[in-house]
Amino acid sequence: MLDFHCFDHPESWLWSFSQAMEHLRAAGASEQSIREQEEIQKEATLGIGPVTAYPPGIRRRTPDTSLGGCLDETMPILSQCAGKAMEAAGISPHEVDFVLTACTIFNPKPSLAEMIMHEFGMRSDCQNYNLSGQGSSAGVMLVSLARDLLTANPGTVALILAHDNVTCSLGKWLPLYAANVPFRAGGSAAILSSRPWDRRRAKYQLLHTVSVNQVADISSNGVYMRSPVINATAASAISTNIRHMAARMLPLPLLVKAARSRDQNFVPDFSSAFQHVCIHPGASTYYILAHLESRVGVNKGDKILQLGMGPCFKCCSAVWKALRSINTKHPCWQFQSPSQMP
Repeated sequence: MLDFHCFDHPESWLWSFSQAMEHLRAAGASEQSIREQEEIQKEATLGIGPVTAYPPGIRRRTPDTSLGGCLDETMPILSQCAGKAMEAAGISPHEVDFVLTACTIFNPKPSLAEMIMHEFGMRSDCQNYNLSGQGSSAGVMLVSLARDLLTANPGTVALILAHDNVTCSLGKWLPLYAANVPFRAGGSAAILSSRPWDRRRAKYQLLHTVSVNQVADISSNGVYMRSPVINATAASAISTNIRHMAARMLPLPLLVKAARSRDQNFVPDFSSAFQHVCIHPGASTYYILAHLESRVGVNKGDKILQLGMGPCFKCCSAVWKALRSINTKHPCWQFQSPSQMP
């Protein structure tokens, strides 16, 4: 990975959770829906902190969830992310060989990948792929797809973009209200390369990717349902993914100890395998990585586990190794002081 960028929202998009709920109430949302979302935020310790970004379509007097309203959110986000990521990586649009995009549930035609190619005037032989139906796991799943394409086509460059469109997913049905609480306007873009000469300026090297899908378990349908069944299915997918990744990343002595242990609850020391963990749905894993770079710093040789979850239930992971010490100051984390961070 040469570099990446997370969407830095304009101040005009900022709202508090209470402002958002009052706006939905004024727009005709039922008191039941308002109470439900407030309870989800309170009980699940989710929520948005003092302020967060709400896109134009939701901010209108009557929320606009039409195609136009969704594009009013998506295109400014993806355009900024793509442009800034290429700028940070020192890559021109004409150098990009693959454009890969993914969005939670918003998948227009032409595809988002084609819109980005048009926006930046990319080559006619640049290939594009748009992942749909993968939910919030797609952000990490894109890494696996890009790896396969770059491995099969040495000496090429891929631009990957992940986005969670909250205008389109504005929940109006009781089991979907949970989606209104943790998901906010945001997106990310990263530049990946298999060109040998790019290694000297790359930030990270991709070591491994793992994908686990529990779709055969019929009880896993309906990821937003607040039920113990979903919690158990999600936990199973995550633990299965971690076991597969542990076999690749843990030192041999720890693997032997784990194999010989008779304690079913034995948990190996993963600090020897990963120094940082970025776990969240959708594009947000890149925001966590940006926070690490901006506020903590990443040391040369550090390994970072990127973990994304999606519906039905799937869990995708990627492990990156820092090729140099990194203290990039990302604009998306500059709007508040460290003392205000949770």
